[in-house]
Amino acid sequence: IWFTGPLLMVSSHLRLLLMQSLALGVFFAVLALHGLPAQAKNLTSRSESTVPDNHSDWKNASNQCLEEGVCICPPGEFWLLSANMTVDGLKIQCVLKWDEQAIGVVLRVGWLLVEEGGMLQIGSSQSPLGKYPGTKATIVIKQAASNKHPTLGDRFLNGRGGTIKMLGKPLERTWTLLSRPALKGSHELFLKHDPFDMGWSVGDEVGVATTSRGNSTKHRIVDIRPSTVEVYGRKVDEVLPRVIVLDTPVMSDHMGGFTEVEGHIFEAAAEVVNLERSIVITGERDDFYDDLEGFSTAMLDNGIMDVRYTRLEYCGKRDKLGQYCLHLHQLGKCPECVFQGNAVVDSQQVGITVHGSHQALVDQNTIWDARGAGIFTEDGNEM
Repeated sequence: IWFTGPLLMVSSHLRLLLMQSLALGVFFAVLALHGLPAQAKNLTSRSESTVPDNHSDWKNASNQCLEEGVCICPPGEFWLLSANMTVDGLKIQCVLKWDEQAIGVVLRVGWLLVEEGGMLQIGSSQSPLGKYPGTKATIVIKQAASNKHPTLGDRFLNGRGGTIKMLGKPLERTWTLLSRPALKGSHELFLKHDPFDMGWSVGDEVGVATTSRGNSTKHRIVDIRPSTVEVYGRKVDEVLPRVIVLDTPVMSDHMGGFTEVEGHIFEAAAEVVNLERSIVITGERDDFYDDLEGFSTAMLDNGIMDVRYTRLEYCGKRDKLGQYCLHLHQLGKCPECVFQGNAVVDSQQVGITVHGSHQALVDQNTIWDARGAGIFTEDGNEM
């Protein structure tokens, strides 16, 4: 009601946009008041405590499997993945843990299924993957498997009653806004939040959203430094804000900061999103734009799926029901289920789907170039 007077003083088109923005603001404010983001403060699950830090029977996972065939990690065993591994299919009934101190480990697999009682753990609350310099986990879902799963096929990373935990190095913020316009040809971006405070680094991939008829574009950060441009009105002894320097220039003008419209001041700015993560799940993409299919992930049958600060790229299967990049499927109440801080990049389907699953946390994710909805609550009653 407080906004009614000012809204009537602007054009009908702008009034509609403002009302939509206000509705979204109220929606997210209600979520915050009800404490959903507070779940992120204490996300150590009961399943994580079952993994011993120093277990005498840890086996080297890469020595247990043949490259061509389906590898089964049996119940009661503890496998540690600390070297590259390739396998056609991987069925996890044990505890398979990624060595968080190993540098550059890659798992190549046609499909991966975590069954009831099994757990795939990459990073933990106390030691997220990427905590140690140079560490990164990469899972490559192969284009095809010779030994397909009898019911699920291939090109998937799923759980059926098991536990999937992927905890990458957290960022303080996964996105921000331009604090001043970026003109076509510019290599420097002024951000609303300090890049170092957000946890952003040189080498990170970032996306800049369009505010015109131009395209949204991706770039690499090649430098983070104080601005070399004098800002009008700044005091002589005041430190200039840091800017990020891009490897390639922006291809069109992008709005930034505040804009005056019919006597009213509004923040109208392009979003800048960080797409870099220390855990990457990717698909072989030779045919991605031809057959319109990548890999999919899902948790089924009352399992737990906790994925944070992970990048999923070249995922989703166009026009195929249930084949999404991140998917909680009919889990009922799952307060231990989390999708937080992830980057979904290049999807042929919905980015994140929550279906028949409640009390999960979906927070601070960025969706870039999804050919469907960004975040989809399938029944509409998921909370």
